[in-house]
Amino acid sequence: MIIFSLEALADDSHRRHFLTPKKDDEVIWINKCAKHKGYWKDWNTKKPWKPDYEAYNAACGEDKPVKAVLDLAVDLLSNDIDREYGDIVIWSTICKTQRHVLLEWIAYHLEIFGFDPEFYDKLLKMRPEGDTTPAHEIKEKWYDLHNVENPRDSIEYVFESDPESVAMWKRRGIFVFDCNQEE
Repeated sequence: MIIFSLEALADDSHRRHFLTPKKDDEVIWINKCAKHKGYWKDWNTKKPWKPDYEAYNAACGEDKPVKAVLDLAVDLLSNDIDREYGDIVIWSTICKTQRHVLLEWIAYHLEIFGFDPEFYDKLLKMRPEGDTTPAHEIKEKWYDLHNVENPRDSIEYVFESDPESVAMWKRRGIFVFDCNQEE
């Protein structure tokens, strides 16, 4: 099996400010002491700043494709006739509430089998509604579950862009193509 992280296929940089404040946002980092993690605080309201997961997920349809990784996915999905269903999958940490948006995005940008979101539905694994588990932790959980349910179906390699997920795949002994192009 080959896994494409959706985050390797799609550039989410335009919506990351929903999860981590931009430098020019009116927030300040509060670090009370070395024993505890700090937190972001809104400069105007003086309330702790919280990530807006709902807005982050809702904006996924506006992601720009990462052409190099998308081209590889298209080649693997369309040219490798020896592969069976389920050999190539897309794992996304976007919430299932946006499944229809993601399926349309994938069908539009991959266009291998026409604009057929139902075909791509079989390839897509998504985060359960309301789950805010860090990406690397949920992917590791999915990996463990895959090994239990499909012990003979090993993962050949993964296309990933999240640095913590890249480290997790390497720790688990899976070859990973690190698609993160940020500095």
